[in-house]
Amino acid sequence: MIHSQNVYQYSIDHKMTYSEEEKRRKEERLRKLVITHQDFLLSMCAPESDSKEAFLTQLAQLVSTLPDNKQKLDHEIHHKFIEIASIDIDQGLINNALKDIAKVNVDVESFLTRVTSGVCSEINEGDFVEKTHVTLAHFSQLSQLSMHTKYSHLHGHIIAITITGILIGKSVAALSVRLPEFVDDKKSCSMPSCCNSFPHITIWVGNDGNAATANNLPAMVEKRDAIRIDLVKSIEVPGKFGFWYI
Repeated sequence: MIHSQNVYQYSIDHKMTYSEEEKRRKEERLRKLVITHQDFLLSMCAPESDSKEAFLTQLAQLVSTLPDNKQKLDHEIHHKFIEIASIDIDQGLINNALKDIAKVNVDVESFLTRVTSGVCSEINEGDFVEKTHVTLAHFSQLSQLSMHTKYSHLHGHIIAITITGILIGKSVAALSVRLPEFVDDKKSCSMPSCCNSFPHITIWVGNDGNAATANNLPAMVEKRDAIRIDLVKSIEVPGKFGFWYI
């Protein structure tokens, strides 16, 4: 057994040991291959300007996430587990938006009437969501470090959310929203992308439903298991970014 291990190790060492002439030939061959396929290799590379911009953007985001002292950072990363990165919106603003939508759309008016009165035939009774928010990312989608890196610079920022429509299913309802390109008017702070393909504010959950199913509302609409109403005039509401901790 010892003999075979020595032979195996010798074989590895032997393969990794080259004479100067062998090294020269291999380098020459590699250079020829690179020159031959130069156009193809270059086509796979991003432009230098894009690479620089991406590097500087990521570096700026990383620097912005650093707190005033290392001890605070260690406490946040090791002692607080992020559940979601969220933009929290006051429920009163959402209620006002729903009332405005109901004034111009009979389907929304009918939905609100049935849910609030408890007279629900096709729609299951349930509750309106009290902590209305837009989920940007869930811990199942990003690591804790990635959460901090991608979103920490938004802490305390007020973000303008644009409500574009409402989707209503039998066990869940939500407002479709559009996020801004920049967080502030000066365009000094860009808005990171949302990890959900359907950015929304869940507004109501039926007794046999759960808030997570709101992510499936666009698919439900395609299957005619839900309805979608796009607003003629969008509604803008402010929200405040924050992490929800477990």
